[in-house]
Amino acid sequence: MFKIVVPVLQTILSAGAIGAFVYVVGSLGSLQVQLASYQTGQALITQRVDSLERSRESTDKFVDSLRTTSQRQEFQISQFSESLKAMALMGRPK
Repeated sequence: MFKIVVPVLQTILSAGAIGAFVYVVGSLGSLQVQLASYQTGQALITQRVDSLERSRESTDKFVDSLRTTSQRQEFQISQFSESLKAMALMGRPK
């Protein structure tokens, strides 16, 4: 009887071990797919952040340019106003 029971139990245990191994390998494959998807998402997020940083830098440069232009125009308007005042004072009869 042991001659029959032992090989049957060994076969059942071997089948169980093989099944567990197949399950673990399948789980690892699934984890690899999920990891690849996560890494792809991270790469896309990194690209988007880099793009936003470049856009912000470009916008900052544009705002600085506008600020400089505005200051230059304010200075020119101020000079023009002073010139008009001076001309008005010189042309005013005494």
